[in-house]
Amino acid sequence: MTTRGFRTTIFVCLLGMVAASVLVTVCVLVPSGNANRARSCVTNVRPLPLALSARLGREDWGIPAARLYLAWRVLLSQPTRTWSDMLHSLRLWGRVRSGISKQHETMMEALLDASQAKKQLGGVVVHRPSRYGLEFEPWNQIARQGEIHPNQTLAVMAELGLERDRLIQFQKASYTVQDVVHAAVTNFIWEDELEWTTISLALYLPPAGCWVDKYGRVSDFDRLCTTLCSKPLGTGSCFGTHTLYAIATLLAADKQEPVLSPASQSLARQRLAQAIEQLAQVQRADGHWPIRWYPTSAGSEALAAVSAEDATYDLVVTGHSLEWLALVPEDIRVNDTMIERALLYVVSCIIEAPPARLQSRYCPYTHAGNALKLWCPLAWQQFQRSPAVSHEIPSGK
Repeated sequence: MTTRGFRTTIFVCLLGMVAASVLVTVCVLVPSGNANRARSCVTNVRPLPLALSARLGREDWGIPAARLYLAWRVLLSQPTRTWSDMLHSLRLWGRVRSGISKQHETMMEALLDASQAKKQLGGVVVHRPSRYGLEFEPWNQIARQGEIHPNQTLAVMAELGLERDRLIQFQKASYTVQDVVHAAVTNFIWEDELEWTTISLALYLPPAGCWVDKYGRVSDFDRLCTTLCSKPLGTGSCFGTHTLYAIATLLAADKQEPVLSPASQSLARQRLAQAIEQLAQVQRADGHWPIRWYPTSAGSEALAAVSAEDATYDLVVTGHSLEWLALVPEDIRVNDTMIERALLYVVSCIIEAPPARLQSRYCPYTHAGNALKLWCPLAWQQFQRSPAVSHEIPSGK
């Protein structure tokens, strides 16, 4: 080998060693940089979450105020034995704090203090601090406690209007709602159930339109919208109704703080209009929508996991559908007669429900009650201001 060739070989080797060192350095530093980027997303959390506004329109749906009041009192008087029950009851009461019952004050304490939650849930701990913030345990079938859907607790916090600096106590440590948002953003994965996460981020992040997860991957509301709209009607939890509620929430949030492109807005509107048309075609004579409301076999996977008892439980689809229909943009036509028939159906279902059924299926009943609240806002406001909100159920309901 010549001297020149030897020098060239040495130079190439040295260059390779330098390149390897640089690669190792980059591999070490990139995760740290990504984590910092993820943490920086927390600064975009809104001081107050956006408030969802229902459609303006009819107030009189042919339902006597006394029946509406009774339906709400029935729901708000139910004992809440699980974390999910508490979330649904609090969500039904909503953002207004005036006139809140002692029962709901206790639920709020459990939501914001892990020791209180542990006491109320028979020793089960649901709050879960992590390196990324504050999380909540997923549903445990044996203990029958925890979140049934990922970020369900955060979505309820958003709908309750809890500010980002609201304190959440875990033993001797204090967290805030912002820490819960931080955990949701940092742990975001596309393979997860996205509906409640969508609701959470749509209400807490705008005008920020994107976020960074713990792997440094950037996600945004446009992709989230496209992903939700690509699902066949009927797929997802509660027979696809959560997906439609998430899409309607995205549009409602975008109207207040634009985060969607025109293409995503159009796609979301088309999907909601398609679902409305489908519901109009399958509504039954008594006003309910069946669990097989979708046009294809797309939801067959969800049906396969449903028991025979649940398969006749059409209040799930009817109550949930009325919720997202109330959030649809004003210029998307929704037939009043269709809505009136569905509202009359859910009022009767709530008032006539056997106590055992009401307790075992509390979730869909509260969604139905929330739908009544959205479609009859003046009656709901009067109900909340009324001294009758003592949650005592008259005999012979």
